[in-house]
Amino acid sequence: MSDFISDYGEQLRQAGWRRLQRRRRLPRMLGLARPTRRLVVVLIGLSVAAPAVAATVVWRPLLGDGRSDGPSASTAPAAESQRALLSVLRRPQRAADRGPQTGYALKFLGGSVADVRTTEIRLLHVEPDGRGIVLIPVGRYGLLPADAPAVMREHRRSGSDGLCLFAADRYHGRPAGGGFGCYGTRELLDNRAAAGLGRRVYGLVPDGVARIQVVGRDGTTLTAGVEDNFYIYTGSLGGGELRWLDERGEVIKSFPGAPALAPPDPPGGP
Repeated sequence: MSDFISDYGEQLRQAGWRRLQRRRRLPRMLGLARPTRRLVVVLIGLSVAAPAVAATVVWRPLLGDGRSDGPSASTAPAAESQRALLSVLRRPQRAADRGPQTGYALKFLGGSVADVRTTEIRLLHVEPDGRGIVLIPVGRYGLLPADAPAVMREHRRSGSDGLCLFAADRYHGRPAGGGFGCYGTRELLDNRAAAGLGRRVYGLVPDGVARIQVVGRDGTTLTAGVEDNFYIYTGSLGGGELRWLDERGEVIKSFPGAPALAPPDPPGGP
């Protein structure tokens, strides 16, 4: 795109210069000052530069509840390996990705994560009642304070380049927090970038997975579509088998005993 803009700008400048050369004698005969010519050239330059200025606008959302220090922010992209696996990270960020569902999710971020990659945040799903599920890539996750008990350190999942999912919840019909969990690339490939909240089961899958199929212990099956590398269905966390299906309905990979879901982390860490 930058090459196209440069070439296009050069064509405009050359065309303007040729017009000025043809008209050079007329301004001199009429006694016009040279600033008129310079003004034309400046305006042409501004028309080419404007799109580049618009592209430099940076989104700086509020991270945390505003009452205490929130996690650090970063404009760095997600890990290259994750961008290669997830087309949702390769598409441009949309207005909906910066909307109210995302704003609500970001309020619950705390000291358990750092380097929130704000340019990579994506709204994955909106429930009929307005609740959202948001993908929040981070540089580090599973962080604990220095004085955290040893037992918490033993059971805490931590790492770098996290793919965090926040699912908003309701209590008696009103917004009431949600589920939050972070996963690495290995967990994504092992069908463990998933969680359950109430009877909602949801998760991330890599490119190439068009649908997921859940086979219960009694043989019953449930199929859910995949959009933006994300699936969601109503069901149970226990037993059975989960299968990744391609566009033709062929099984790419199966996970016996699935859904193999880890419980979501508490929002904001301990």
